Amino acid sequence: MVEALAIATHLGPGTMPQLTQALLSWMGEAAVPPETAFAVQFAVEELVTNQRTHAGGEGQPLHLQLELQPDALKLTLEDPGLPFDPSQTADPNLAQPLAQRPLGGLGIYLTRHLASRIHYTPLHPGNRVCCWFSLHPPPRSDAAAPAG
Repeated sequence: MVEALAIATHLGPGTMPQLTQALLSWMGEAAVPPETAFAVQFAVEELVTNQRTHAGGEGQPLHLQLELQPDALKLTLEDPGLPFDPSQTADPNLAQPLAQRPLGGLGIYLTRHLASRIHYTPLHPGNRVCCWFSLHPPPRSDAAAPAG
């Protein structure tokens, strides 16, 4: 089994489908639990989309790495875009009625809650974001109780 996946690409309209296909294929071969695979796929889509749309990332190089660790899957994303630390964004006001909330902000919030840990390192230029996702996620609290 391959214990790491490394992808070097450029940000553009076709980036996400290619990344998604490569991530899902590798995580399937590595027997990553479905809950963890979903969290990683969500985080990659959110972070890459934000970089592409908000930090001048279109056409910029992107380096992605997944690394199996004993209890976690570590995701590392590096790009030369404008500085952006996802661990420091303000939480959205979830108590505010949906119609009154500003557009955006939920993706990073959810990414921070899906990851066990997030670490940001500014590069000069660019960003390195590392996220760790548990390979042993806790059972879902919304799962239906077994009939008995």
